[in-house]
Amino acid sequence: MKFLNEVVALAEKGVNPESHLAFGFHGTSIQAIKYLAQTGYLPNSGCCRDEFHLCPTSGTDYQDGPLGEAQSYARIHAVRNSIIQEIKNRMPEIDDQFLETMWSMCECPKGFFNVDNKADERIQARLQKILKTPSTVILDRYIHRLVCDKQGLVISLIPEITNLKRRKGLDEDVVVDVPKGLPMRYISGIEPQGQFEWDEILKNGMENVELVYKRK
Repeated sequence: MKFLNEVVALAEKGVNPESHLAFGFHGTSIQAIKYLAQTGYLPNSGCCRDEFHLCPTSGTDYQDGPLGEAQSYARIHAVRNSIIQEIKNRMPEIDDQFLETMWSMCECPKGFFNVDNKADERIQARLQKILKTPSTVILDRYIHRLVCDKQGLVISLIPEITNLKRRKGLDEDVVVDVPKGLPMRYISGIEPQGQFEWDEILKNGMENVELVYKRK
């Protein structure tokens, strides 16, 4: 991976909420970090959307603070992307529409599913078939085992990110437009939130991680 050494250096540096280099934080997954190591760009979501959300360190009123908010997002992305990776391992030809719908149903941080209507029931039934889990109870147990050690990662972003086209997002978030993902030069540190993420970056070189992001 072309940028793996840079990613390792950022992880060893970590994030510091008191640093002048920390304008804001963003929660992400190990799959996104592998994409960063390969391309030099950090995607925002499973669909690699053009919008990048961050939690500013000042001028906000997050219940758990901007770092805590980013840690929550990190867990959400870790859970959802782990499930997507497992589905793609079982069924590589799976359609993106199914994955996007399944993503919205996933109740994080536990990894269980909200089923509100017949359409959701059909999605859940298809997921049970893919993962070979004969009941919803067994499905939930399977998902819990799959994601229990996935905590995600938090990245810190330098003040120069404000030079990008930006706007106010929902809640307290700031949204910047990044057509190819966020360039690595705006990242000042990476903080793995769990032992799984630490080991993948520092010991395994993310060899066990499969991309769930579309390359542009």
